[in-house]
Amino acid sequence: MPNKSSTNTGPPGVDRTRIRNHLVLSLNLHTITTIEAGNEEFDDPDSPYPQYLLSRTINSCVVPDKMSVELLGMYLERRILEGEKRFLVDGFPWTEREAAIFEED
Repeated sequence: MPNKSSTNTGPPGVDRTRIRNHLVLSLNLHTITTIEAGNEEFDDPDSPYPQYLLSRTINSCVVPDKMSVELLGMYLERRILEGEKRFLVDGFPWTEREAAIFEED
């Protein structure tokens, strides 16, 4: 199956959540967020990221773009190994740099 992507953007009030939910149900997509990807690292005792992510959260700092993409990539790889094939990544990318890094990888 070829890789396909779609972007669901718009200003407040256009009901992106309803559109997202419709896409998930009608296309049988697995919804993920970058926050889920980061949170999963806290449950992995071998992960090198929990302390760093915790310090960024405590200090109200954004995770660097490259790390966001790396965490998302690892999360997607695990879901693919579990048999998931189609994803809707909610809230990503946040920056143009994240999009560029994701496309490179």
